[in-house]
Amino acid sequence: MEPGYKACPYCAEPIREAATICRYCNRSLAPLGSRPPTVASAPDTSEPTTGRPVPQPGKLNPRSILRYIIGCLAILILIIVAIAIPRLLRSRIAANEFSAVSSLRTINIVEVAYASTFNKGYSPDLASLGGTGGNAAGLIDNVLAGGTKNGYVYTYQAGGPDNDGHVNWYTLRADPVSPETGTNHYFTDATRVIRVDEGKPADRSSPPIQVEYPDRSVLAPDSAPPSGQPTTPQTDSQTDSSGSQPQAPSPTPVVPVTKFSPIVSGNVVVPPQRIQYFKFVVPQVAQNAKVKGSFHAFGGAGNDIEAAIMTPFEFENWSNGHEAHVYYNSGKITNGQIEVDGLPPGLYILAFSNRFALVSRKEVTVQVSLSYTVFETQ
Repeated sequence: MEPGYKACPYCAEPIREAATICRYCNRSLAPLGSRPPTVASAPDTSEPTTGRPVPQPGKLNPRSILRYIIGCLAILILIIVAIAIPRLLRSRIAANEFSAVSSLRTINIVEVAYASTFNKGYSPDLASLGGTGGNAAGLIDNVLAGGTKNGYVYTYQAGGPDNDGHVNWYTLRADPVSPETGTNHYFTDATRVIRVDEGKPADRSSPPIQVEYPDRSVLAPDSAPPSGQPTTPQTDSQTDSSGSQPQAPSPTPVVPVTKFSPIVSGNVVVPPQRIQYFKFVVPQVAQNAKVKGSFHAFGGAGNDIEAAIMTPFEFENWSNGHEAHVYYNSGKITNGQIEVDGLPPGLYILAFSNRFALVSRKEVTVQVSLSYTVFETQ
């Protein structure tokens, strides 16, 4: 026993000599005559309570389970948001770029109509093509005529007039408002060749994406006409080489003639979440216009593609996932036959959509043409 300690007479544990209560058995060590009788009690080994139930070994706390479930749900939501937001941004950028290319093509087409209608050459500005300028033609919507549409800014510059006051040249740029609204920059001019550059303004040296002519379907860039001056109908004059008084012409027989115009032929690559489309025109004099052809898609897990024919107005709704009136819609298929009869005169779009694919690009072998009947003199 160490000095200054003694053994408890009740439990024999070492305690200090001056202790009056054993810290082990809680018994009083005072003389019997000087203390009241006490009852020995076991030491309190319970933990301090805070008013909450103490978890029992082998049992799960309901609150812990709830916190665990909430934490898992929060992590799942963060993962979904991290995946969905970039996809939404890419989809918005793709839609804006489709709209920009479509707007440039529309302006190129209506510039020819403006030149033939007003006999002043090309328009002096975009406002003149819409419904807001002094020479307003109403050929494009006022939003596009204002110079900004769907995240892109359009910069139009007309060439100087010639001696007759005709504008024979123009340039047009489409640049994204910010990187969040688009990454491609576009350029076109009176040649109607649309050029593109990524991340920097496009110009005449940029690579072309496609060339379109209203009455000649889709042509390759090297097939573009050498000048961008508006074309006017030419007629053959009839002269009498003998110098005599010309006689009244005899009735000329008129016969129906079937015309054919290719819309697209070959392989078309459609990136994931994108749309590739081709414009074609049914002339005003056309009758019994028909679109006929076939396509075969391969790539990805399903080897599928969606094809549709519609007007440019309905294409904007269709490409953004809204309800649209279409003349043909294949749905998601691998092999398709296109046959549309009785198209009225106007501008149309044949589109191939791969919007439903996340990572797989599709390659489509397609052969589609337009046929119609016109009446010509023999």
